[in-house]
Amino acid sequence: MQDADIVARFDGRPTVKLTFSGFQTSRADRAVWIGSELGYELDGYESYGRGGDFRLTLTRDDSPPARRRAMATLARMQSTGSWLPYAPPWVVTMPYDPAYIHPERAARVRRNLKAYEGWHPSQLIISCCVAAAVLLPFAWLARSSLALTVLAIVGGFLCLTAAVIGPRYIKNWQRKNLELLERFRQQQAAQFPVPPPPPAANQGRSLT
Repeated sequence: MQDADIVARFDGRPTVKLTFSGFQTSRADRAVWIGSELGYELDGYESYGRGGDFRLTLTRDDSPPARRRAMATLARMQSTGSWLPYAPPWVVTMPYDPAYIHPERAARVRRNLKAYEGWHPSQLIISCCVAAAVLLPFAWLARSSLALTVLAIVGGFLCLTAAVIGPRYIKNWQRKNLELLERFRQQQAAQFPVPPPPPAANQGRSLT
């Protein structure tokens, strides 16, 4: 799936569904980025099959910043033939800014958060405790083999450790990613500011 194929899908329709399988999954973040430039927001992530295939749902964002960004992208496509907000190569055209968040990085973070949206820390705790409950008794049953016993004990304690610190780690991961997305929204807002509303027609008139 090339850029032109992805761009063609974002033609103003309310919802766009993109399916990625095999090697195409590496293009998912770029597709989310393209959709964002054309005024769409990632709204759904659905896994299917057993090979890591998934389907993304993007909906049209009618907020003023998104519409201004989409209009700027369409104007750029008409004048330069490219949807990119910069002309390649990246290093030459974009000065280094440590605070700048690349749109494709923000797209990857948004996709990861959407993929884990329905996930709850209790799922990790239960899975790790079940695995530990299997491995530790197995260590006793396999006590005739030193290697198997050590592996089972180590694996069991690793599962218990993951059950304790795993939810906290994932919570911090989600918080940092949400903070990154908030900084990216501020970055976009600075690039496409929304003009203030016009003053009221009767503002400033004295009452008679």
